[in-house]
Amino acid sequence: GYGKLKTSMDFMSDIWLTCDSCKGARYNETVLACKYKSRSIGDVLQMTVQEAITFFKGEKIEENLLIIKQVGVGHLLLGQAGNTLSGGEAQSLKLATAMLQKQNGATLYLFDEPSTGLHYFDIIQLIKVFQSLVNQGDTILYIEHNSTLIDAADQLITMGPGSGNDGGIVM
Repeated sequence: GYGKLKTSMDFMSDIWLTCDSCKGARYNETVLACKYKSRSIGDVLQMTVQEAITFFKGEKIEENLLIIKQVGVGHLLLGQAGNTLSGGEAQSLKLATAMLQKQNGATLYLFDEPSTGLHYFDIIQLIKVFQSLVNQGDTILYIEHNSTLIDAADQLITMGPGSGNDGGIVM
């Protein structure tokens, strides 16, 4: 199911080799023989979110893909392993998942350094998503060091460098 085989090395890092059976496609020949618009599931999993939006244009899945793109991770592969994501990409995907679920009432979203590993333009896109959620009555709370995200905050709590009266201020 991984498309790769792990070889454990006693005194070195594990080595991952492409599977000889599936050639990295993650499925056997029978499954890969099934095609949709001349593409197998292996082909689809190698598409970026942006490519998949074009491929699935007008279909029900397009709405979900657009939300993933909206949170700034349209460059990710559909079949990309979770352990290859930056912290910001992983949090953006979690945000997209939450946005895809129908919420009743206001929601509190908590993030820890959501800009980690994101390009400046992805951060700008994330700010737009955050603002749209705030506009619909949700609350976004994040811990952040990135000045672009800090400047976009409605309220700012600075912490440190000490504790008690030296612990920070609310701005």
